Amino acid sequence: MPKHLLIISIAFPVVTVTVIAIIISVIMPEWMHYMAMIAAINMGLSVHDLLYLNQLKAAPKRSVIEEFENGYHVLYKGAKS
Repeated sequence: MPKHLLIISIAFPVVTVTVIAIIISVIMPEWMHYMAMIAAINMGLSVHDLLYLNQLKAAPKRSVIEEFENGYHVLYKGAKS
């Protein structure tokens, strides 16, 4: 999987759920405490993904990432000959 696609797929659930919780909190302030709990639980469950995201940002731009049971492997594309 290309690096940019993997970064988007890791960040999408965190960003989406948090943004939806903030929007609902603004629209319906009486639900703010529920939405704050949902956003906090979502962020807590996503810590592992955010740590991987931080490591993947440091990978070279043209790398391919493979997901395994014990983590990710970064594969470097060789130079063109």
